Amino acid sequence: MLISNHQQASIMTRMTDVPSTAPRFTPSMIQSVATDAKPFAILTLGVERYEIADVMVDEEERLAFRPEGEDMWTALDRTIEDGWNRVGADIVASKPTALKAFLQTHAVRLSGNGVEDELEFDTLGTIWNVSLGSSGLAAVAFDDRAVVPVRYKDELPEDTRDKAIAILVKAIPDLREHFDEDIDLWAYRIASGVSILPVM
Repeated sequence: MLISNHQQASIMTRMTDVPSTAPRFTPSMIQSVATDAKPFAILTLGVERYEIADVMVDEEERLAFRPEGEDMWTALDRTIEDGWNRVGADIVASKPTALKAFLQTHAVRLSGNGVEDELEFDTLGTIWNVSLGSSGLAAVAFDDRAVVPVRYKDELPEDTRDKAIAILVKAIPDLREHFDEDIDLWAYRIASGVSILPVM
């Protein structure tokens, strides 16, 4: 059965829309901290394992995480009362790769089949397109904003879709802010399978 682009976006929104009573995550809610804190738990997300500890930031107790075996802690603006699902979601959303991973799973291809075509996408109702030229210059149109010219390099991904996403990220400095709420809900869904074990 064929469905419209609007229906696709609506379905994806419902799949991503997970209720949470705690305030949603924003990148400003994390802070790297140097501390000798001892982990009291191991949080597992898929194949990834993170140590969890209590740390003091600005005289307030917060939860902090680090990949198992690493030294530096990242403090979250969370406590245990926010729930482990919420904590796991913050870890997912705080990754440097979160924005690109979100776009790769939420960018619905609308048009464009050749390398030099205009590639159009719908990301949860936001329409954007990238026109790839043979001279290494791309034109990016995002939502209702003015077109942005972007020079791209050969070391970008060979896959046309991944290349379009990389160019979009380069062209729109506030792209993360535009999708912050959607990224938070997406991360919360991923974290629904979180498990937590105490460190004895």
